[in-house]
Amino acid sequence: MSEPNHNERHITSPTVYFAVYVALLAGVGLTILASYHNLGIFNPILALAISIAQAGLVVLFTMHLKDSSKATVLSVGCALFILMILFGMVFMDYYSRAWGSW
Repeated sequence: MSEPNHNERHITSPTVYFAVYVALLAGVGLTILASYHNLGIFNPILALAISIAQAGLVVLFTMHLKDSSKATVLSVGCALFILMILFGMVFMDYYSRAWGSW
């Protein structure tokens, strides 16, 4: 009985990298374009949404998470979950303070 070969490498074509590069440049352009418009409270929300999309492209394609094992994807997901918990704790601390009442 032969063992399955887990050392196979997935080769990503240069066109995929070029498409990701163009998408990242488009994200930078959208961020710059959004900075010139006054959207009120939605300016930072839009900028964060664009940056999260860009980070997702970098993680999926440049860091090859798309072609990684399920254990690696689970590890990244757990790390993001813990990061969200930490951000939530910081925001709860910030909003629960009695600003200006001392």
